[in-house]
Amino acid sequence: MKASDKDIINFQTEHSTALPIQLDVFESLFPFAFAFDQSMKLTLSNPSLRKMMPELVPGKPLIDFFSIVKPNIALNFEAISAKTGSLQTWRLLNGSALQGQLFENKEKDLLFFVGTPVVADASEIKSLNLTANDFALHDSTLKHLFMLQAQKTAVADSTEMVEALRRNAIEKERLENIQSELALELDIGFDIKVRFKDDGTIIDIQVSSNLEMTVDSASKVGKSLFKELDFLGDSLQKAVAETEQNGRSLFFNFKIGKGRNTRYFESRLARTSDDICLMLANDVSERYRMQMQLERRANFDYLTNLPNRVHFNERLNKLSGGETLDNKLHTIINIDLDNFKHINSRYGNAAGDHVLRRISEILLNSTRIEDIPARLGGDEFVVFFSGDHKQEEMTKAAQRILEKIREPINFEGQELKCNCSIGVAFSTQTKPDLELLQRQANLAMEVAKDGGKGKVTTYVDGMYEKSKERLELRDQLVRAIENKKLSIAYQPIVWTNTAKVKGFEALARWIDEDKGFVPPDVFIEIAEESGLMIPLGRTIMDIALKGFAQFIANNDSRQSLTLAINVSVHQLYDAGFVHDLNSCLKAYELNSRQIILEITETAFIRDITIAIDMLNELKSHGFKLALDDFGTGFSSLGYLEHLPLDILKIDRSFINKIESEESNVPLVNAILSIAKELNFETVAEGIETDEQRLFLQASNCVYSQGYYFSKPLNIEQLNELEL
Repeated sequence: MKASDKDIINFQTEHSTALPIQLDVFESLFPFAFAFDQSMKLTLSNPSLRKMMPELVPGKPLIDFFSIVKPNIALNFEAISAKTGSLQTWRLLNGSALQGQLFENKEKDLLFFVGTPVVADASEIKSLNLTANDFALHDSTLKHLFMLQAQKTAVADSTEMVEALRRNAIEKERLENIQSELALELDIGFDIKVRFKDDGTIIDIQVSSNLEMTVDSASKVGKSLFKELDFLGDSLQKAVAETEQNGRSLFFNFKIGKGRNTRYFESRLARTSDDICLMLANDVSERYRMQMQLERRANFDYLTNLPNRVHFNERLNKLSGGETLDNKLHTIINIDLDNFKHINSRYGNAAGDHVLRRISEILLNSTRIEDIPARLGGDEFVVFFSGDHKQEEMTKAAQRILEKIREPINFEGQELKCNCSIGVAFSTQTKPDLELLQRQANLAMEVAKDGGKGKVTTYVDGMYEKSKERLELRDQLVRAIENKKLSIAYQPIVWTNTAKVKGFEALARWIDEDKGFVPPDVFIEIAEESGLMIPLGRTIMDIALKGFAQFIANNDSRQSLTLAINVSVHQLYDAGFVHDLNSCLKAYELNSRQIILEITETAFIRDITIAIDMLNELKSHGFKLALDDFGTGFSSLGYLEHLPLDILKIDRSFINKIESEESNVPLVNAILSIAKELNFETVAEGIETDEQRLFLQASNCVYSQGYYFSKPLNIEQLNELEL
């Protein structure tokens, strides 16, 4: 922890206001708490916890001491942080375990785990090097263990005395009286104590004061226990018959009342003589409800009340082993919200939570009682359908869910718009592999996202192989980025009138050892889908600047040349981009005036205001900015005058049609006129014929590039180029 945080801890859950707690108070409230930072190192461990493992001191890596038993999550900060507020079990490597919950501090750079040791017997406390004083006053662990120990001792003493007396047949009558007295005196902690005959006639009955309104003991002596306490049903009669046969004590559970007034009991039945039985019962309602609450927390999503991933998989496993699925169509749809994080970042987490709850309502309203909707985590949902349906009906059902999710969601007077991608998988097997079906639905959903999002895609044979090939290509791209196995082709940008080289555009190239040449549009698309654009862009930038610096070094005539580098939307919004760019320039002794950053129109769709701020920062460092592929994307003329641009690049699709019957001459002239009015330079891409060059020359397009002038040059060809 920071030095300023030593005396006070800002303690909070994901949706609560921070609560400052003094450190000494914190240690007394939560003696088995610890905290760790984003590097997964301990920053705090309370004294009682260090008694269990003395090596557990701040500064040590968390992975050296802990594993997470429940839920099954990876031991990394992001995965653990996603489970803030949930009930968890952490196991120390010495075998002991802690059960508790995760909380965040105010700044959200630390996670706190607050728990208590998992012990089943009071004797285990000593084996952990602990005493009763190590537990917090509010911790119910000791109370529960001591109660169990007292009951075990009482029952053991009673059983031992009963067995000793039973061996003396002469004292049979005295045995019955002593046994009854021992049961009533030693088992003083029981809430219900009934001595009765085999036929159910009550000899005596005692109930604790808190049950007097539930069980009127005074009026029941001499009556039949089986009729008076009808809540026991047939279970008590069966237990009595069983004890008569084997003479053993039996344990069973029962409940009294209905709804919120229900009381839950654990009961023991013992035979004190040939025809006399003793029933002892404890009210365990509080523990039962707590257990039910913990089970619900473990099995259901706290935000939407839908089953969580673990519970969903458990229910599918049970279904897979049953016969209820035979001869039916089984359908799983996997739903992933598109760009959900933008709602959180723009409108806040409360808006995001509101959207997730609305999605759960849509799924509940779109399913029947026998269907299983669930939230798998984050913005991903799943629904299992089982029944007599046709595939066409289920596809339409998935489409209706997609359309419902698309409808605007009102939140505090604002309309939130959400979209999703849905994958659908079917099985008609007698005994379907539901785990495989779920993977197929998830794969179909990923294909839907890759195909442009906002659509329903059904799993078909061969989809897995295509996805596997794409994943393999992604893994190879990761290695190529790490090992800098990419290269750069430099395409000359020339003066249209003279064809003299003005500069170059850096084009990424990847030649894989196994697959050979991989087209840029293929591996760039994979990088965008896989979150690799920032490291890919950084690697391309480094290679391009290094080659360009070598080309112009020690040559005064080349110092005026420029290099255009494509910048993806991911790089533009990356906080470290400007620093990385300037570091590269410094390393290769280049200056920002020699660099043109080419940005596509898609960079402005996310947030035009933030994009303008980013561009202004780049301009302040001296870089020239070009709008690439103008006219093919967002294409709103209204924003052009607000962007700090220097250059408009006319897309090759406009140039290619200059000579066709559907000529784009008016469009190209319009773009050139707009650029002139806004004082932008212009570059035409894709020039392949002399007719195209002459047209651009006549239209006063200053710069051009394309195969007519030169193909992209590798580094060796570039160094041989004569200007």
